[in-house]
Amino acid sequence: MQERFEPALVRLAASVALNRTQRGLRAVMVSSARAGRGVTSTTLLLAQHLQNAYSIRTLAVEANRYKPAFAAMFKLEPGRDLNAIVENKLPVAACVQQVNGIAVIPCSPIPADTPLGPSICSVLHRIASWSATEYDMLLADMPSVLEHTDVTASANAIAHLLLVVRAGHCSYDDLEKVRRVLTAAQIEIAGSILAGERRMMPGWLEKLLGG
Repeated sequence: MQERFEPALVRLAASVALNRTQRGLRAVMVSSARAGRGVTSTTLLLAQHLQNAYSIRTLAVEANRYKPAFAAMFKLEPGRDLNAIVENKLPVAACVQQVNGIAVIPCSPIPADTPLGPSICSVLHRIASWSATEYDMLLADMPSVLEHTDVTASANAIAHLLLVVRAGHCSYDDLEKVRRVLTAAQIEIAGSILAGERRMMPGWLEKLLGG
């Protein structure tokens, strides 16, 4: 997977690093139109690129409470996760774990009949406020834009988004819906990545995402 994502991630990391330098970008959500489009892989690999290529200390937060993946991908200590922050069991700092040199805060699955508790926006705001003195960049691995409201609900905590578009799996109509939803929520698309193919993003897609 890393080889397939590598060329596009190099460009995306360069764009994020430039936005940090020129515009003071410190926190960004990572999402896609619909689920299963490589958001988690993009988040983790982007964090790695930012650290290795630009020495940007990056914290990757798994904020997808519906289908978390960090714990299944890596051997992480249970209980030190987003859920512990939501439930005020642990401070943010205690939930940061290391994965191949990348700082992450994982998330545990939430049963369907369990209330979500505090809004995801308030939790991300707490994490962003704390991380501002500890890290240079916060990447929040979010649920899909069109299937959940977490992205738009988090606009007051993080106002920028990186959109992952899986080649061959995202329609023009879905992308137009995403653009309208994000515009209404006043969330700016800070960058986008065409995942799954070794080619540049087509002109029509770049123009659409650019507004």
